[in-house]
Formats: sequence, structure tokens, C-alpha cells
Amino acid sequence: MVHLPVPELVLFIVAGVLCAVAALIGYMQLRSTGQSTARLLVPLICLATCLEAIILVLRGVEVQALPLTGLFESMLVLLIVFNLLYVLLSVAVTQIWFSSVMVWMIFGLVVLTGMVAEPAAASAQVEITPWVVFHSIAMVISMAFITFSMVAGSLFLVTSNRLKHKKVMKVLGRVPSIHWLQASLLLGVKGCFVTLSIGLASGIGLVTMQAAAPDVDLQEWIVDPKIVLVACAWILMAFIWALHALGMVKAKTLAYSSLLAFFLMIFSLVGVSLFCGTQHNFT
Repeated sequence: MVHLPVPELVLFIVAGVLCAVAALIGYMQLRSTGQSTARLLVPLICLATCLEAIILVLRGVEVQALPLTGLFESMLVLLIVFNLLYVLLSVAVTQIWFSSVMVWMIFGLVVLTGMVAEPAAASAQVEITPWVVFHSIAMVISMAFITFSMVAGSLFLVTSNRLKHKKVMKVLGRVPSIHWLQASLLLGVKGCFVTLSIGLASGIGLVTMQAAAPDVDLQEWIVDPKIVLVACAWILMAFIWALHALGMVKAKTLAYSSLLAFFLMIFSLVGVSLFCGTQHNFT
């Protein structure tokens, strides 16, 4: 992160501080019944989103192309999409546990984004085609879906556990209804599966078009850790969705599956690049 250009570094640090403050407020509102500080969450996230969008604009100007080919840029787009999702949902879903977990997740994504932050690739190195843009957008949206599903699944598990132990007052009015959480959990899994299918199909199309290039090894691409992890997440969601449609799994199993799928996806996005290395790039 320290290698970022100064304007981008300052903007990202300020956005990170705003998200950290929001995460702290989210924790504080769970410790009290007051709502005075909770009203600051949406403005803080909106301001952080604007700063992240400015970083993307600066990247676009620098590379003279749509800033979607780098991991840092993809994480920024994911942050913006998830931030906007939280802001829109906060209008209707006002329970404090939901807003707290959402802002904690946003702060976690900011930390992961900072871990993969790097200067923009030279404009001559960036290969932007409609296939690349389509593939990148589909993958980012699928990541946003599974992140939302993971949040809903986590809240569902917490709520189910407290209701099981007769701790009704600890969830009443503080967590969205169990039916809303189940519906959101399933929506996230379905949305992720559909958009991830589109992302995988467009990615296969990209590789097929590049297969004739001398520096493209199809065998290495197939066994690339990022591709393997994403494929595993796709198979998991297809399997669990099918079983759920047949009435063979409970919502709790779906929730645990969403957690596993999230960790597979987030590790394929960030962990592989940090610890394993990948051939999956467009530069």
C-alpha cells in the first residue's frame, strides 16, 4: 500500500479511517440501546464510497482505460458495490445487528484491499476488451452476492442459536426476522451462482480466444489455484442450491455452505495472490 501514488494513498487511508470509525460505532451500538451514533453509519460509508470512487477515477485517467484489470481495482469496485448495497438496505432494514455486521464486513474488505494495493499498471500493459470488462463485472458482482449471503448466514446462525437457548430478548428488534434472513441467504447464494456462472463462462471464452498465444498454457490455467478455488465454490453452490430446491437440506446447512463458499471466493481473490501466485491476470 505504501507504494501507491500519494493522492491515492491519502484517499485510501481516509476511506479506511472512515470505515474503521463506522466499525467502532457498529460495535458500540451493540453495547447500548441508543441510536444517536448509529445514524452516523450511513453518512460515513457514503463518504468512504465517494473516496473509493475517486481512486478508481484516478486509476482510469492514469491507465486511460476502464480500471477493472488489477486486483486492487477489482477490490475497490467490490467495496463500492457492497457499500451501496448496505446503504440501500439500511433504509428498510434498521436492526442494529444487521448494520453492525455489514459495517464490520466493509471494514474487513478495506483491510484486504489495502493488503493487495499496488500502483496502476502502465497503460501499455493493460489489455481491455468487452470480454474482460464483462468477466470482471460478473466476478465482482458474484463476490458481492456471496459476501451478502455470508452476512445473512452468520446472522441466521447467531439468531437460531439464541432462539434455541430461549434468549428471545437478545434478538427481538435487534436482528432481522429469521424468515428475512433465510430469504436473503438463499438470494445471495442464487445470485452468486448465476453471476459466477457468467463469470466462469466469459473467462473460458477469454482463455479460448488467447489459446493461440505462445505465452498461454491451457494446462497451467486449468490448475491455477484461483481457478480451482472458484470452481470449487461454484460446484458447492450448485450442489447446495439443488439440494435445497429438493428440500433435502435445512437453512442452517445453507448458511454454513455460504460461509465456506465465501472463504473459498475471498481466498481465491486475495489469498492466492498474496501466498500462492496466479497466472490469472490481464496485464
